[in-house]
Amino acid sequence: MVALFSAFSLATGLAFVAPASADDRDEAAPTILPGPVSSEAPRSDDAYPEADLLTLPVVDDQMQQDAVMMAERLEGHDRLASVGISLDRSTIEVYWYGEEQTDLNRVLDEVSSPVALRSSTYSPKELREASRALLDGTAGVDVAGVALRADGSGLEVTLSPSAGPAARSAVAAKQDAVSRVAGVPVEFEEMPTALQSRQSDTYHFAGARIHKFSNNQITSRCTSNFAAIRPSENNKKYLLTAAHCANVGDTWVVHDGVAGSNSYYMLGNTVSRNELYDVATIDSTTSFPFMWTGAWNSSTYTEINGLTSPVVGTEICYSGSYTGLVCGNIVTSPEANRPVNLGGGVIQTVYGYRTEQANQQISAGEGDSGGPGYVLTNTASGLKRNAATIISAGTSIPGATCPGDPSASNRGCGYSIITTSVAKALTSQNLALQIIP
Repeated sequence: MVALFSAFSLATGLAFVAPASADDRDEAAPTILPGPVSSEAPRSDDAYPEADLLTLPVVDDQMQQDAVMMAERLEGHDRLASVGISLDRSTIEVYWYGEEQTDLNRVLDEVSSPVALRSSTYSPKELREASRALLDGTAGVDVAGVALRADGSGLEVTLSPSAGPAARSAVAAKQDAVSRVAGVPVEFEEMPTALQSRQSDTYHFAGARIHKFSNNQITSRCTSNFAAIRPSENNKKYLLTAAHCANVGDTWVVHDGVAGSNSYYMLGNTVSRNELYDVATIDSTTSFPFMWTGAWNSSTYTEINGLTSPVVGTEICYSGSYTGLVCGNIVTSPEANRPVNLGGGVIQTVYGYRTEQANQQISAGEGDSGGPGYVLTNTASGLKRNAATIISAGTSIPGATCPGDPSASNRGCGYSIITTSVAKALTSQNLALQIIP
């Protein structure tokens, strides 16, 4: 199960949302100023410094598009375990069960990239049936979440948390019961925690620190996601963040950027949300297709050129407002319903991917919830930045020294992250992504 990273939650595994106590500048009631209105954001330069941070070669843009199309067309097929891209970026890898390939061949006819067909160890249909049985309690154990392994070699299972500390023998007994009923290899996952700057963003870009304002106080902090428009409202502008950060009606502000100041600019209100894709929509006065990159206190920003969805093997760069830009986050597990621990006994199910940082470098933590995940691809005209995911949750590493904002001490952070699809989040809110082609 995934838990949200909130500050001071290392012992309890709570969400990646940063409460106001992450720093002490908000003890007095803050001053809220009208947000400055910017009609046009300055253009960023065309350099791609984050390319040096990648751990894998950049994917060809056409291969990325082909892989996403195949994953979407074949999603849920009885014989498909996953569609991914090889780590050397030479082929699309399809884990398929059995010799019947009629449906697969129809899709392959539309693909120009090289495809390598791999054998799924078990029938994905039977793996999904075993998943449903476990979720229905057939093993006599409260199972919170189940996902298929990317290669079809078994299941990834998260047990529901116990009311108190459970004895090692009791946990082992539950795991044995689940393994017997599953009948296939089972990997047990720790429940991740949810992730809830740069620090003064009046342009309303992705990757900025945003502050929730309630009862004349700053109550928590998260990170902004990509800018969107609603075509049905004459392309009215919005900004995204994580649903677990916000309820409809919540007010968001941004700091004025003056050291020691207790003044904030108005950002907007939460007007809609979807828990499954962990997305909330902020009714901002302005927003632009740019994203903050670099360190947590960086003033560097770059444009967003397109939209894509991850597949297994995709490398994602996260840009949370507390941790800063971290690439090398490889999708190791495809989309699945994953339980997220919000704290206080509240569980939210999100439909997301799991990523692991290739070098076990901290990639996100408390305060980064809602932040952007993006993918670089190669095109004939150069590199392209594609909006891809929303930082949702992660597994905190006990005792870890979290990188980024030094004022936010004792916050949880980790390198195993749950992240949700921006494309599906946008569709759920009837929105379209703002981009610079």
